[in-house]
Amino acid sequence: GGIQPITSNPHISLNKGKVEIVCDTEGASLVYQVNGQGLTADHWDLFTDPLALEPGEKVTAIAHRLGYAECELARFVVPGK
Repeated sequence: GGIQPITSNPHISLNKGKVEIVCDTEGASLVYQVNGQGLTADHWDLFTDPLALEPGEKVTAIAHRLGYAECELARFVVPGK
């Protein structure tokens, strides 16, 4: 029994000109898409390093941890210069 924990929502921000994605759930994996797709519309890239993106590009991210319920999608638009 028990209650299934929920993965914390990821936070997307711009830091020193690059997009960073973080999650408060220890051990969670972060995946993302830029402008609605990875390699294809159904593919998500694993976030490992800050992203150098252009102003106006849209980032969508989700965090997953085995045994935890899914979190909500996080969305972010890279601000203009």
